[in-house]
Amino acid sequence: MFIPDINKWEIWDRNIVDEFAGLTSLSGCVFLHGDEIPGRDMAEMPHPFVVESMALFVLLPAEEKKNFGFYSFKPYNPLLIEGSDAYRNVREQGYNVAREGVRLPL
Repeated sequence: MFIPDINKWEIWDRNIVDEFAGLTSLSGCVFLHGDEIPGRDMAEMPHPFVVESMALFVLLPAEEKKNFGFYSFKPYNPLLIEGSDAYRNVREQGYNVAREGVRLPL
């Protein structure tokens, strides 16, 4: 599942946790847009922050979390910097950060 440009989860007419339930355990992968840019006016572009998304999926089993990849196309996003607090936070909670060039078997 690829969700490229989303608004806040709570305004969706579907429960996103229900949408993902079991998907990753079926060898699926979930790629979510990940904004971790402090001080940004989110009224201009109201993507959920990575910490908001991780809070929604906190009860997923570790086996499913490992199939989540947060990504960003903004090179200045701290999430993309290995060793940054944002990167470490995602990895410590069992999720992944998608990297350029990643290949997934179908």
